[in-house]
Amino acid sequence: DESYLRYRSGDLVGAYRWSLMPGVGEAYATKWLWVLGLADPAEGVVPHVLDARVWAVLRRLRWQPTGGNRPERWVNYCQVLDSWAHELGTRRPDWHLDGDRLEQLMFDRRTGGQTFHSWLASAPLPESGGGRL
Repeated sequence: DESYLRYRSGDLVGAYRWSLMPGVGEAYATKWLWVLGLADPAEGVVPHVLDARVWAVLRRLRWQPTGGNRPERWVNYCQVLDSWAHELGTRRPDWHLDGDRLEQLMFDRRTGGQTFHSWLASAPLPESGGGRL
């Protein structure tokens, strides 16, 4: 699969583009790339799922991604999510955070991302990280 080859070569923008097929939106395309990352971790950016629920939380944070198109904004999101996890984990090592855990907290349908927001209240995110807050 071309998306896998692009992912393995470090071309996440290309992997994203090749993951989109008719009827497959960003949520499923990024889930596919996330699975590739679990099955065969590559050097560099870790792929994370990005869907409407996560976008809603990011909008509430007033986060503005960098990048001129969806694939570039997704790569920026992946970079920033790992950066935020590292920063929050440094401030609160007892939280055992990584980018996947942050994404899960933002996605959580039971709380609408409120658990994520409550964590931020006790250890705010850095001002930037590739995007703007």
